[in-house]
Amino acid sequence: MFKNTKKKDLIIVAEAIGEVVPEKTNIVKLKQIIENSQAAKDDLEFVKDIIISTVEEREKIEAEGTRKNRRPNDRVKEAEKRGYLSDEKLKDHVINLISNYSPNKIRTTDLQMSIILTDDIPVTSPVRRLAPIEKQQVTKQIEEWLAQGIIEKSYSDYASPIVLVKREDALTSAPVLAYPEIGKQFILDTDESHECIGAVLSHEIDGQKRVIAYFKGQIARWIQRLQEYDMEIRHRKGSAHGNADALSRRPCSENCNYCSRVEKKFGMENPVIRQVTTPSTSESDPWNDESVQKDQLADPEIKPIIEFKESTGGKPSWQDIAPFPPTTKRYWALWDSHHLRNGVLYRKWESDDGKAFRWQLILPKARVSTVLKEFHGSPTGGHFGVTKTLQKVRERFYWNNVRNDVEKWCRTCDPCVARKGPGKRIKGRLQLYNVGVPFERIAFDILGPLPRSSDGNNNILVLMDYFTKWPEANPIPDQEAPTVAEILVQNRISRYGVPL
Repeated sequence: MFKNTKKKDLIIVAEAIGEVVPEKTNIVKLKQIIENSQAAKDDLEFVKDIIISTVEEREKIEAEGTRKNRRPNDRVKEAEKRGYLSDEKLKDHVINLISNYSPNKIRTTDLQMSIILTDDIPVTSPVRRLAPIEKQQVTKQIEEWLAQGIIEKSYSDYASPIVLVKREDALTSAPVLAYPEIGKQFILDTDESHECIGAVLSHEIDGQKRVIAYFKGQIARWIQRLQEYDMEIRHRKGSAHGNADALSRRPCSENCNYCSRVEKKFGMENPVIRQVTTPSTSESDPWNDESVQKDQLADPEIKPIIEFKESTGGKPSWQDIAPFPPTTKRYWALWDSHHLRNGVLYRKWESDDGKAFRWQLILPKARVSTVLKEFHGSPTGGHFGVTKTLQKVRERFYWNNVRNDVEKWCRTCDPCVARKGPGKRIKGRLQLYNVGVPFERIAFDILGPLPRSSDGNNNILVLMDYFTKWPEANPIPDQEAPTVAEILVQNRISRYGVPL
């Protein structure tokens, strides 16, 4: 409705709409719509005249009883002739608005607008997921994949569009890996260090070797082992490694007579292919009697004692033992405590009351570091101090100066020094905690790291109640505080409550 429209024409349009809609209540709805229209804002008095005229005329028709004799579409046709409802869709839309009017609904008009710009450039852009530059890169990458046959266009009825975005862990994961191509030659680089990469599968793409996959997830594990040293890592190209190649390769061809004579002279054998086996089937137990006896006989300090035991059986004189080193003399002084069992030398330890005893293996020097590493630095060792480590060692082994070796090993253990720090720390006074009811006080400790399981766990959180001594073991993937707190809440506190 416009301000300059004639009053008579507006009345005809309003009456035409009212004739089509039978309910009388729609007249009130039409009145509300007109009052809220732009025409009411421009000329309120003019619109009021239209509403009053329309309502009065309609009530007059109903009072005279002429409503049944009138044709409802007469007013509509008259309005169409005047050009107010020339569009069928617009006419149906207006009638629908009148019949289904609700003040709580919000609708838009059919008016179409266009903005004609002269010199100004829009400062906004449509909503997008990728920037134009990134979209060009994605489009280029998709075209390459289509050309290489890696992907193909889908014609399925269930297909849906996708959006390619960058991975959030691109800077925290391994280097960008290449896509494997079945028709190309694969390159497999391996080593046997058991600490570094292990194996790398790669392709040669555009003259460069591109990694496809790693056998192990952690690439730079060897860097952690070298961090304790004052060093600097520098890159050196492959052509500068001629010294290493010369030590592992034959300088001439296989048919070189000179190299063949040199290899024959120094007893060099041609490399052979070694059968791949597992330790459980190929390697023998390193602590069986034959292996231990062999190492004891190879030790110059233990060998004389074994020979005297096998030959005479009695304790040799001082004149016989005087030429040997102090360790041999120490074993000679404990002659009655030493016995041969299946050819292996043992020491029989007895308690002060004589009621308990145990056999201690006389350990050769070649095995001292292995035992100390297992009893102190392994997951079952726990990096305990000198007293506990020495107690565990003496339960199974004995050698001269065992305490000094244990103290030196614990003092030079890198993980222990890193955690404990230098110097002595002030400690609180030891005291006993009295508990009177179950689950009044609990204690926990972490065992690990152990070999990682299929679920990704390599540590064990051990919980124990002070009163009942009830233990529980929970596997955890790491030793972080959030992980421990989650296990305490879910597996302990949720079942037994908060400790008092």
